[in-house]
Amino acid sequence: EGKENVAQHFISDRTRETLVLSQEDLPSKPALHFKNCTDCSITIPDGTTVVKVLIEGCRGCKFEMSHCAITTATLEVWRCESCEIRSACHLGTIQTDLCDGLKIEMEKSEDFGSLVQAGMHNLQVVFKDDKFPPLQTGLDELRRQFPDDEINSTTDQYITRVVNGKLLTERIVRLLNDYPTTVREQASFEAEAAKTSEAMEKLANDLLSKGLPEDQKKSLEDLQKKAEASRHSEGQAADLTPQARAKFKKEKGNEFFRAGDFHQAAVYYTEAAELDDKDHTIFGNRSACFLKIGQAAKALADADKCIELNESFVKGHFRRGVSLIALDRYEEAGRSLARALELDPKNAEAKASLQMAQMKAARARQQGTCDLVASSTGYVTDESSEG
Repeated sequence: EGKENVAQHFISDRTRETLVLSQEDLPSKPALHFKNCTDCSITIPDGTTVVKVLIEGCRGCKFEMSHCAITTATLEVWRCESCEIRSACHLGTIQTDLCDGLKIEMEKSEDFGSLVQAGMHNLQVVFKDDKFPPLQTGLDELRRQFPDDEINSTTDQYITRVVNGKLLTERIVRLLNDYPTTVREQASFEAEAAKTSEAMEKLANDLLSKGLPEDQKKSLEDLQKKAEASRHSEGQAADLTPQARAKFKKEKGNEFFRAGDFHQAAVYYTEAAELDDKDHTIFGNRSACFLKIGQAAKALADADKCIELNESFVKGHFRRGVSLIALDRYEEAGRSLARALELDPKNAEAKASLQMAQMKAARARQQGTCDLVASSTGYVTDESSEG
């Protein structure tokens, strides 16, 4: 469904009401969003068509989805307590987060696609056709089932699906590009990719041994290089640690920085920092982005964090100095830029910015004020991000 055509339809803050929705009362292509309802009985009746169903912050409510059509086959439930959902419609994805005491009853097991959960307590899924036993899950059960996993109580996700005729629960891991998968699926993909790579290389070697013309020989050598690159990329994809994902995000940020898209670069650096808050270059790079888009206070905060992590990082001090110039704090800027030059005496950008800070500090002292207009600073900003 095109997002521009979907109409959010809120039903919120209801208490002890019985609601039966009808298509006539809904907008075209509605995404139903039930929010902060308490002790209500809500029915989406037969023949009703909606885009998706979202249930947020409800308590003691019962939802009946009786042979209605959900075009995206998506149900999302979060921050609810003691709620029950009965479904006679197809649900390809059930996303549940941070609930306590949620029961989902599926009329037919064939209508169940997948259940994704994070931070759940006392989650139960029941299949009325008894094809599968009731699923009792949540954080406590997951920790017993996966004792070697360090499960974050709010963010780590697990997925339950039907695999080989049985319900299988697995931890979701993220590839470098944030694509969600599981360890089992990743291992299967890597094994298949390795077979393909080996077959490509064997074919190239066999053909090269037959003495081909130079142009064909070069093409096959290129094929060998691609096979080797494929094996290398597989090894990278297998590294699913937060630090590896942060590095990937940082490199994406560097690409956008070089392209001059500083807002998008800052987004990637922010995602990288959430994954690895010990890499000083991430904060240094984001500081440079904030300087480029005129957010000096944020640039200063990131420069401070960068220096806290690595006091000897030249660009951390440089960007701190430039941020302080933009904030009309020239004396402090001079000290930061002087420190940058102590670390790198040949740094031309730091020299130019230090001269600017000294000049403006002298002018401010003469005028008896430091309240100069920030846009008149004329400071130098560096044009590079760290690798």
